[in-house]
Amino acid sequence: MDEIIPSWLDKHFVTACITGDPSQDRSNCTVSSFDVSSVLPPGNNYAANLLRVKVTYNNRGKTCTQFMIVKSLIENNLLSKIFYRFFETEPVFYNTYLPEALKVNRNLPVPKPFFSPIPDVIVMEDLSEMGYKLPDRCQMLDFEHCKLFVTASAIFSAVSVAIHKKHPEIVASLAIDPFYSKDLADNCAELHKTLMTKGLLCMAEHIAETEQFKKYSKVVRDCAYTTWDKVIELHKPSNKLNVLQQSDAWTGNVMFKYDNYGKVKDIKILDFQALRYSSPASSLIFFLWTSANHEVRERHLEDLYEIYCDVLNENLAKLKCPERVSLDEFLDDMQLLSPAVLAIAAYFFPPLTNPCVMDFERRIALAQSDGENPYEESYGENYCKDSFLRILSQLERCGVFNNL
Repeated sequence: MDEIIPSWLDKHFVTACITGDPSQDRSNCTVSSFDVSSVLPPGNNYAANLLRVKVTYNNRGKTCTQFMIVKSLIENNLLSKIFYRFFETEPVFYNTYLPEALKVNRNLPVPKPFFSPIPDVIVMEDLSEMGYKLPDRCQMLDFEHCKLFVTASAIFSAVSVAIHKKHPEIVASLAIDPFYSKDLADNCAELHKTLMTKGLLCMAEHIAETEQFKKYSKVVRDCAYTTWDKVIELHKPSNKLNVLQQSDAWTGNVMFKYDNYGKVKDIKILDFQALRYSSPASSLIFFLWTSANHEVRERHLEDLYEIYCDVLNENLAKLKCPERVSLDEFLDDMQLLSPAVLAIAAYFFPPLTNPCVMDFERRIALAQSDGENPYEESYGENYCKDSFLRILSQLERCGVFNNL
């Protein structure tokens, strides 16, 4: 454990975190001890170091305990070098955007921050001590979980509209899409394009091996080399309503709270390294096509779209923002986003739902070579017999193949 504890995470650091919040009367606190442990199981986090810190301190003669999460960049990690913009964005979110957003809505479904004496290190409340749990990334989420996410996302989106009116420069400083943008460094853009292309080509090969869907194999293969440019265009700000949103909303970036009967009752959205400013529709497709279970995608997509629109419009009205989005407009945008849906199903869904922990450095090396397709390892027997056939059926039902 000692090897993952950075040298700066010492008594001085945790004391500053405890005493640095002016809203709390802790200026005279004295830290007596602190313990550090790792947070996430393998496969849930790839380029950041997340540590749980238990701090014991004395406040006016009373012994108190505080649990915090400390998040920092993993140094000399290949992924952190490629996705460098991840680590420019999140400190700005916590230090600049979130204080303004909490003035607009004190109940934003996000973890509350602590003061951090190091600007590019994030310190936040430990949600697990409040009863929140991280879902199993391989177990996709049912309708009740997805409904909570859609509601939270709509609230988050509405607040971003209000913030943009007052502080457009803050939103602009965050909305640097680290996935789909022509402004990415050449090595980043080329890697994303290569991985997306290989994911689509691998999907096309396996579609050809199915009886029911093989007619779509050529469609997917033909668009493999053009989808990247289409997806970039589709994720640009629209000429209608735009919202600030997570670029990578999935099961690894949410936590849920349950009642005594095991029924899910609350959600917190995590991880704001990857943000974009774009149409509301694009805020949902990543989550729904990586994290919703098959039944949700087969039976409840329009229900979730309607919930999102209703909650978004309700919160825009509360914030006295005149913008609205109708369900028909939302559905039209979802059809336009068909290339992005296909890209997510081919690029992200197979590895994110694979129980094997992804070796990113190996995957990147394979992607940049002319040898084995790195996505082939995600198409195991279980995936091909179950999830793959069902997701192809869902893509067909949503008109994705025809819209291409």
